[in-house]
Amino acid sequence: MAYGHIDINFQSKFPEPLTQQLPPLPSEFDTVLPILTPKRVPSLNVVNHVVGSRDVQPFIAFGTALRRHGHRVRLATHNNFDKFVRDTGLEFFPIGGDPEDLMSYMVRNPGLIPSMESLKGGDVGKKRRKMRETLHGCWRSCIDPDPISSEPFVADAIIANPPSFAHAHCAQALCVPAHIMFTMPWTATRVIISRGWSKLGCGSPNTDDVFYLGDCPYEWLFKRVSAVVHHGAGTTACGLVNARPTIIVPFFGDQPLWGRVIAGAGAGPMPIPQKELTVERLAAGIQLCHFPGTQDSVQKVADMMRQDSGANTAVESFHRRLPLDNLVCDFLPDQHASWIYETKYNAGRKQLKVSNQAASYIVEAKKA
Repeated sequence: MAYGHIDINFQSKFPEPLTQQLPPLPSEFDTVLPILTPKRVPSLNVVNHVVGSRDVQPFIAFGTALRRHGHRVRLATHNNFDKFVRDTGLEFFPIGGDPEDLMSYMVRNPGLIPSMESLKGGDVGKKRRKMRETLHGCWRSCIDPDPISSEPFVADAIIANPPSFAHAHCAQALCVPAHIMFTMPWTATRVIISRGWSKLGCGSPNTDDVFYLGDCPYEWLFKRVSAVVHHGAGTTACGLVNARPTIIVPFFGDQPLWGRVIAGAGAGPMPIPQKELTVERLAAGIQLCHFPGTQDSVQKVADMMRQDSGANTAVESFHRRLPLDNLVCDFLPDQHASWIYETKYNAGRKQLKVSNQAASYIVEAKKA
C-alpha cells in the first residue's frame, strides 16, 4: 500500500539479536525534509486538536491568523470550551473529555503505572472510557460536518498540541500532514493561591499573607504579582510576557522541559518536581526570582515575546512545512487537490492531482 504502515511489536527479552536480523532502513528514512520558502498555499480545511486546561487561548489566536490567510479552521477540544471558541468566530467541534478529570488523574498517578488506590477505585477503567471518547471525538472532528451548520468538512491538515494523542493516527488514516505545535513555555512574601480545578485550600480562611482566589483571568492577575509558581506549559507564556519570574513544579508530560527552558533563560530556578517540593526549596526558588539578575533576564524574555508575532510566525511555519507538491492541483494551482486523475502520457500512464473544480471540468469534457 502506498501509505500503509505495519507496526510489529516483538515481546522479547532479546531485542538486540532481533534487530540485527532486520535489513537496514532505506536511506530516505534518514533524510530530513527541507524547510522551503512556501509557494502560494491553497485554502485548506485545518483542524486543531487541543487537549488541556489552559492551551486553548493560544490556538484561538493561531486559528484566527490561519483564517486570515484563507483557511477554514476548526478547533477541536473539550466540550466546556464550546462558547469560548465560538465567540471568537472559529468553528468548534467537541471531542469530549474533561481536562480537570485528566489533570486530577495525572496528579494521583504521575508515573506510567497507576497507584493501588486508583486501581481499587476504578480510576483506570474510567480513564480508558474517557480516552476512548476523546479518541473518537478527535477522529470525528476530521471528517464530520459542522455540528451547527451541517457544512461538510474533511481535514486537509491537522495541527495539534503535544498532549493530544489522536493526531498521528488521524493523519495516517487520511494521508494528510500533521503538525505538532507548542504554545511556548509562568511562574515577597504574600501569596495568592489559585484554587483551580483541584479546589486547593478549600475551606481554608484568607489571612494577611495568604489569599485563596477563584476563577480569574491570568492576564489581569499576573500584572499584579512579583513571581509565579505553577506547573503547566499553557500558563507559562502569560507569566513571561508580563516579565514575571517563574518557578515550575512539574508532575508529568512536557512540564519539566519548560522548567529547564525557563532556567536556561535565567527567568527562574531549575524546576522542582512535585514529589521533591519542600518549603526550603520553594523558598530558595522564590528568593532567586527576586534577584536583580533574574529580573533582568525575564524582562529581556518579555521584550522579545512582545516583539514576536507568535500567531503569524506559527502560520508561516505551518505553510513552510506543508507538502505542497502533493496538495496543489496540477491544473488550477491556486486550489487544493482532492482527487487523482490517471491519464495516458507518452505511451504510459500519468497520475495528475486535481481539485474538485478541475475534476468537474474533466467530467464535463468527457461528456461532450
